[in-house]
Amino acid sequence: MRKLAILVISMLILALLVGTVGCGDGNGTSIMDLPTTPVPATQPPQPTLPPTDEDQKEVSIGQGMAPLTDREQAQLIQIALDTPEAKALLADDSAYWTRVGWIGIVWRDSKPGEWWSLTNEQIAHGLPEFVPTSARIYPGVSLGLEEPGRMQLAIAIDRKTQEVVDVQLQPPGPSLIPLPVKVDAAIAKNIYLPGEEIEIELSFKNVSSEPFQIEPFPPLIQVQRPRQYQYEPVRSFPEGTGTKSLDPGEVTSYTLTWDQRDSQQEPVAYGYYYLDPGLIQFGDRSMKLNFVSSVKLLILPAEGAMEKTVEMYKSQTVDGNTFTLQRVELSTLGMEVYAFNTPPDYIPPQHPILPPPTIHRLDTYAHYALDGGLTKDAGSSGIRFLENGIRHHWQHLDPIPNGTKELTFIITQLGDWEGRWEFHVPLE
Repeated sequence: MRKLAILVISMLILALLVGTVGCGDGNGTSIMDLPTTPVPATQPPQPTLPPTDEDQKEVSIGQGMAPLTDREQAQLIQIALDTPEAKALLADDSAYWTRVGWIGIVWRDSKPGEWWSLTNEQIAHGLPEFVPTSARIYPGVSLGLEEPGRMQLAIAIDRKTQEVVDVQLQPPGPSLIPLPVKVDAAIAKNIYLPGEEIEIELSFKNVSSEPFQIEPFPPLIQVQRPRQYQYEPVRSFPEGTGTKSLDPGEVTSYTLTWDQRDSQQEPVAYGYYYLDPGLIQFGDRSMKLNFVSSVKLLILPAEGAMEKTVEMYKSQTVDGNTFTLQRVELSTLGMEVYAFNTPPDYIPPQHPILPPPTIHRLDTYAHYALDGGLTKDAGSSGIRFLENGIRHHWQHLDPIPNGTKELTFIITQLGDWEGRWEFHVPLE
């Protein structure tokens, strides 16, 4: 009789696992429509107890971290979306994104302390040097609104129990560690002509109740160019050899001037660039600085930027999968591309139930060329689930120079489907 009861319980657990529904992708962005009924925030979940030595051995990166499966990623995102904090943040009718990675937490007095947000690449060969060996590593879900500059949530989840360990509300950025110094950068404007000098005023404020020493001072500052999977430094302003002590509430500042040249003193290309601060010493480890809000600037083409909208609605089919390029919008602020497709076996969203995990393996990558020239990355699209398919939206692309005759836009991948959906857009 006991064996029969165990068998029945095991079958029930298996049925629950098979029926699990979630959303998301650990490597890219998932965006969908949200319920419009606001959900009030409640008290955050209570953290689980800190790990024992045996637990720590099992999850140690040095011992080898088993990668998250697609089903685990979908389950983790569903758990994150079900938290009161996520429902409160995403309660407006907006698109949102989700990402799955890893979070390191140091426990202090049975409570979660410092946080480290880590990518799969960072932990592939062991814990990064800036993460203490006492940190426990959890799967982590980050989610936020599609609109840039908005707040986002980071949610750590116990892999074994699937319980929420801790929730952090943060401005967008790679670091979740509270630093006693707040860094800000101000520029006179966001759009510049080629060759125009760009003055950047950097300020550092001690937001703690104790004196703090910034070391090194000034820290490394980089001008970076966005690429498909990362940001590529094009110009570095090296860190100094001194230090700067700040009393509580004290602010210090200085000005950098960028002449729009790269590290080889060659003029940079037109397009979008971002500023990124480097590391400072914090106790016995180095910590990554982050600006209060991201600093983005745009260098215009020498010919000026094209401003027009081209309606296309042309389709290409590869291996039974059809993409329709709907339109291309061009302005001084850049290019935006809209496309639509209905993947095989597409299941429309049914709120509040989300599409099954397989639907979210839909990272959609593209690149483009102007007049048959060099290929430029368009990156992955934002996606919105509709009743009849998926709308894809590439945005924040560089402006198109006046005089360009043709845009070639090529979609190279839709999740597990690889192809070459190629569209030629006349611009004359």
